[in-house]
Amino acid sequence: MAVAEGGREPEALVTVGERIAATGTLERLRERFPDAERVDLGDAVVVPGFHDAHMHPSMTAEDLLHADLSA
Repeated sequence: MAVAEGGREPEALVTVGERIAATGTLERLRERFPDAERVDLGDAVVVPGFHDAHMHPSMTAEDLLHADLSA
């Protein structure tokens, strides 16, 4: 969980492109970014985009040694 100033969970966040640029209270971020588009997500939870583009070569190589006998 992200922690805003004062050790609390942030009320708002600002994105630049696809990255989170700032978190904090809604009032403070409105002061810092007055022209930013405002989107109310309601009670939604924001989580990072999990992107796992790697593979484990040794596990992949071992899988090639086994015969798939499934139906």
